[in-house]
Amino acid sequence: RHLAYRHLIEPPKNFPIPPPPEAYFRYRCNPLTTIGEPEVVLEVLRRIPFIVSLSYLPDEVTQLADIVLPEHQDLERYQLTTVMRDATARKHLGVLLRQPVVKPLHNTMEISEIFTELAQRMGFLDEYNAAVNDQVGLTGAHKLGPGKKYCWVEIVDRHCQSATSGKHDLQWFRQNGGY
Repeated sequence: RHLAYRHLIEPPKNFPIPPPPEAYFRYRCNPLTTIGEPEVVLEVLRRIPFIVSLSYLPDEVTQLADIVLPEHQDLERYQLTTVMRDATARKHLGVLLRQPVVKPLHNTMEISEIFTELAQRMGFLDEYNAAVNDQVGLTGAHKLGPGKKYCWVEIVDRHCQSATSGKHDLQWFRQNGGY
């Protein structure tokens, strides 16, 4: 990743000069603090005409962003984690639920609901739902259907049911934490 930034300001000799990005969509990373040579990264970011930052805290990139979409931080959100024995067959060794311990302190959204909203507004909600089905591993009756916008809690409930072959829903995981 670092060379991509460096090559935008100091292209190597006899290589084609890469065009600068027209937009940068940032989520849960800060290249200024993680890549090295922050002055190089900053110079490249300043050249990008449009920056969107999905973030739960203000940082250097949110200061450069044209749009900041504030998301829930980890203590305000659900996440189901599956430990797989065989990722291809989707056989689970364990399923654990992280659940909110505080209500959102500010006007934020769950990151998946931000993505769902963007997918709907940009006209690819069906493809987004199919990608969520594939990425999360939703199967059978628990899959997200086309043409419907799902809230994150509903997706987590479907994930709970899909990961346990319909044995346990989100309410059960709220009480028990893991399977």
